[in-house]
Amino acid sequence: MPEVRSNVRCLALTSMGVKRVGMDGHPYRKPDDELAGVVQSIRVASALNERVGKLAQPRHYERADEMANAIGELEQLYPEVWSHLDVARAALAERGITVAAYDELRASTRTTGLLEVDTLQQGLMGRTATVDPTGHAAAVEACNLLKGALPQIDWVALDRVDDQLAHVRLGPPRWVSFAVIAAAVAFILYLLQA
Repeated sequence: MPEVRSNVRCLALTSMGVKRVGMDGHPYRKPDDELAGVVQSIRVASALNERVGKLAQPRHYERADEMANAIGELEQLYPEVWSHLDVARAALAERGITVAAYDELRASTRTTGLLEVDTLQQGLMGRTATVDPTGHAAAVEACNLLKGALPQIDWVALDRVDDQLAHVRLGPPRWVSFAVIAAAVAFILYLLQA
């Protein structure tokens, strides 16, 4: 069976109706674009690393299971960040783009887990987890190095489009919701008068 590729990635419902989002709505998401995979890998690594940064903030946990879940999420996400960065690095090197600065940083960075997680027992008050921030900082620097290897990509524009897509209101326009409520109230009043 032949592979079918659609140029529309998804449909977004807006207050004005359905809007196509995909090849026309977002640069570097075309399946045939030679840099699409590289850009996607870097952006996924950046997004995952943002979550790592939030989880790596010192935090007090009331329950031990909350702390265990956060540490478990960190231990899963952190190596995944580097996996995506390594995929992007390999694709850039394959295209003859210099990635020596990334290679130097990568050689000095531990990526098999978050560097240090200190947990302090504080009696009945809960636990505090402190994560060594150097791993997160190294991943931020690595993302920036790989983005710098592609100066032709407008990273700010990509982020802006994603922000716009993230704020698209899904569902019917507000006036439809108000009309349905008004119709329901009118129907109830009609029944009460009958």
